[in-house]
Amino acid sequence: MYSKHLLSHAMSLSDLDFPEAPESREPVRRRRPAIHVAPITPGASYRTKVYDTLKGAILEMDIYSHSEEVRLEERQLAVKLGVSRTPIREAVTLLEHEGLVRAEPRRGVVVMRRTRREILEGLTLWAALEGMAARLCCTVASSAEIEGLQEKADACAWLRESETPSEYSEENLTFHRHLARLSRNSLIAGRLDALFLHLRGLSTVALSRTDHAERSVLEHGRIVEAIAARDHDRAEQLVRTHALGIERLIKVCGAHLR
Repeated sequence: MYSKHLLSHAMSLSDLDFPEAPESREPVRRRRPAIHVAPITPGASYRTKVYDTLKGAILEMDIYSHSEEVRLEERQLAVKLGVSRTPIREAVTLLEHEGLVRAEPRRGVVVMRRTRREILEGLTLWAALEGMAARLCCTVASSAEIEGLQEKADACAWLRESETPSEYSEENLTFHRHLARLSRNSLIAGRLDALFLHLRGLSTVALSRTDHAERSVLEHGRIVEAIAARDHDRAEQLVRTHALGIERLIKVCGAHLR
């Protein structure tokens, strides 16, 4: 029965009609985002510090509001971070393994941006995995743990009212990661964490331009209520609907997605 539901959602995603970018006589030119990093201080492994710094900076970059590739220059990064180019290369190798960047010989490092198809496929997988995680939570999560999930939902609501899209986006992911961990299934939690990593940039940009954050807060509350009531079917359905609802965010950024 669940596979039929998943198939119907997958089919609805594949049929999405992305609007064409509106024509404009004087198109607005957006500045290509620059990476913002601070010098690395001595202490622990330079590779680890450089990796953490670059990863955090890349995740904060707005890479979906324009069509141009975002490239990072190794020499400039070394100067900004105050390190040699060796730990830069080591960190880039780790980031490339995670799918965040792509190193090109003699052309530098390109920050990876998901295509429409990749995003849609990711959303389908998110809906399926987190839907199952919600079912498991209804069985294995304690009342105290569900109260903790409610606290995460409340934190999202507070940040929504404070009108800080980037902070709300991060707290929103915290809510979903927490739900996944409560399922007691490390494979589901790990796969979802990887998906959230790649959808985060798109979500942050779109949340600042749509009413998705307001709807998201309401849906978080309903999800927690269903889990607390141990209603497996409703919890799974609410989570799936919530995950697939992000298609509206894709439409906001659709003009720049291949």
